[in-house]
Amino acid sequence: MIVRTFVLCLAGAAGLLWPGSPAAAQDLYTRTDVREAIERIERHGDEFKTAFRSAMSGVPLSEREKRVRDSVDDLEDEVDNLQKNYKNSRFQEARENLDVAMLLASPINRFMLRHYFGAEAARAWNNLKGDLNVIAIGYGMPPLPNLVTTTGPATAASGRSTGSADRISGPDRMQDRLRREVRHELVMLPYYGVFDNLAFRIEGNTVILEGQVTRPTLKSDAESAVRGIEGVERVVNNIDVLPLSPNDDRIRLATYRAIYGQASLNRYALQAVPPIHIIVNNGHVTLEGVVANQGDKNLAEIQARGVSGVFSVTDHLRVE
Repeated sequence: MIVRTFVLCLAGAAGLLWPGSPAAAQDLYTRTDVREAIERIERHGDEFKTAFRSAMSGVPLSEREKRVRDSVDDLEDEVDNLQKNYKNSRFQEARENLDVAMLLASPINRFMLRHYFGAEAARAWNNLKGDLNVIAIGYGMPPLPNLVTTTGPATAASGRSTGSADRISGPDRMQDRLRREVRHELVMLPYYGVFDNLAFRIEGNTVILEGQVTRPTLKSDAESAVRGIEGVERVVNNIDVLPLSPNDDRIRLATYRAIYGQASLNRYALQAVPPIHIIVNNGHVTLEGVVANQGDKNLAEIQARGVSGVFSVTDHLRVE
C-alpha cells in the first residue's frame, strides 16, 4: 500500500514580491500586517528560545533533538537580522533572512507539532510561527502548516509515542512499525515542501521510494534517512527530480497563489490536514493530496487550469 506524506514548508521558487512592487498587494495580508509582524518577531523569537530551552532542560536529547535545539538558536538570530534589515529598508537582505528563517523553522515546526513540551513552549512557538507566516505570505511564499502527528501524542519527557500498532504482534507489527518510521523520517526532511510529493511502498524489508522533488538533495536525503531505520535492508529510490526551469518556478508560485489564495481553499494552507501539493514538470501541473469534499477538489483543479502558461492539469487529489 502506498503511503503519502504531505508537508508545507518554504519553497525556493518564491520571488521577491514585498515590498516595493504594486504587484505585491496580497488578498490575505496587507503591508501593515507584515510590518506589525516584523515589529514583534524579535520579541517572539526570544520568548520561544527561552521557553524551548527551559522545556528541554533535564531531558536526555537525541542527535536529532540537539540539531533542533541548535536550529532554534539560529532561527532567533535570523529573525533578529530580518527585523533589522526590514527596518533599515534593506528589503532584499530581509528577503534573504526570511528564506533562511523559513528553512530553519520548517523542521522546528514539525518537531513542535509532534512533541509536547508544555503550554508555554507551545504558545511561544505559535506566536513566532504566526509572525513568520504573515511575513512569508506577504512575500508571496508558502507558510508553515499545522500538521497532524503521525503516531499519536508524544510525551514531554521522552519524545516517544505509542499507538495501537504497539499492540500488534508478529510480522504485521513489524510492517506497521516500518510504515510509521519511514513516514516519520520523510516528514522530518527539512527541505520537503508544497512543491514536492513523496510516497513509499514497503515490500518485506525493502522500502521503495516514489514521487517527485524539486531538489536533487531531497532525493538523496530521503534515501539516507530511510536507510538508517532499523529493519530496513534495502532501499529502492525511484524519486524523480524535477528539471530546473524558471518558467516552472513561476507556474509553481502562481498556482500556489491561485489555489491557496482562493477564499474557500485558503484554509488548507494552515489547517491540520494534508494540504494540496503542486507538482510542476515542464508546464504540466499535477495536484496531489487530500481535500475535504468534491467541490474543493474541483475548485482546486479549476484554479490551477486558470494559471497562465499551464499546459495541462492532472488532478490526483483525494476526497477524504
